[in-house]
Amino acid sequence: MYKQLKSYLKALLEVDGVMSVILNSPDGMVIEHVNNGFESDPDITGALAAGIFGMIKRSMLRVSEEEKKFGGDVNQVLIEISDAKIMSVSVTDGILSIVSSKDVNLGMLRLVSEKVAKKVSTVMNGISE
Repeated sequence: MYKQLKSYLKALLEVDGVMSVILNSPDGMVIEHVNNGFESDPDITGALAAGIFGMIKRSMLRVSEEEKKFGGDVNQVLIEISDAKIMSVSVTDGILSIVSSKDVNLGMLRLVSEKVAKKVSTVMNGISE
């Protein structure tokens, strides 16, 4: 099962500019990760991404309750900093976080990440049953 997850995550490394991919639980525990020689601590990156994703999810829930204008689940969060981008995508029982260069093609990254997220969700569904 973990080999299958790792192979799905590696597909994201094929996108030019992607440096690291981390699959973590909603509480930030790393389930699996891959990288292109990018040296970072996946535990820290995964925990930070999960924290930010969770905060945005709770904030949007509150806004939707108070304003009655927005609704639904948070599917994706994009953080852009001066030297990099971090895209976090919701999957079944987890969050897929992708660390990339600032010059990554976001359209391509989004297309590939959506396909990978569906495959990862299928595997994660099998784990949670």
